[in-house]
Amino acid sequence: MELEDLKSDYQNAGRQNLSKEKIEEFIEEKSHPVLKSIKRQLAIESVCWLVFLVVFYDFFDGHLRTPLWNFLLIIGVVLVLLHNFLGYRIIKNPIQSKNILDSLGRYLSRIKKYAVFSIFSRVLAIVLILGYFVSAIEITNEKLWSLGFFMIIIPIQVYLLRKVWNGRINQIKDVYQKINKENLLT
Repeated sequence: MELEDLKSDYQNAGRQNLSKEKIEEFIEEKSHPVLKSIKRQLAIESVCWLVFLVVFYDFFDGHLRTPLWNFLLIIGVVLVLLHNFLGYRIIKNPIQSKNILDSLGRYLSRIKKYAVFSIFSRVLAIVLILGYFVSAIEITNEKLWSLGFFMIIIPIQVYLLRKVWNGRINQIKDVYQKINKENLLT
């Protein structure tokens, strides 16, 4: 009989029927385990970037760079922090309507806009931070090759990020279309 129980448990794994209260509890920011871990990661990353901003002038020779490069470095870090914050806000509040189809449509629209911002902000932040560190060094042939390597990596990064975002967007779009199709049939 134990084997039959194990088979039954295995087949029913992941098919738990959650009560309305349990679902509403998960939607709450304070009790959702994934949101808690994302919030913790966001806090740790933000503190690390802020510490970097506090010490960059002394630790990374900010006095040897022009004020423009110091400003651009700060903009790069702000872009990273803004990217993280906006991403958290989007996943924190996925439900924007009482109608699931309308809510999913709005979420899809927000994700598409965020994907463009995500790619743009990450690439620009990397270029600005890299530019800051390169701005005070003397460019030699060896260093020129290294810079060329980074210039090749940036379009590859854009391509890979776009591919990841297209996958995420297509998943949500598929669910949206499936629900919309079922809704039209009834």
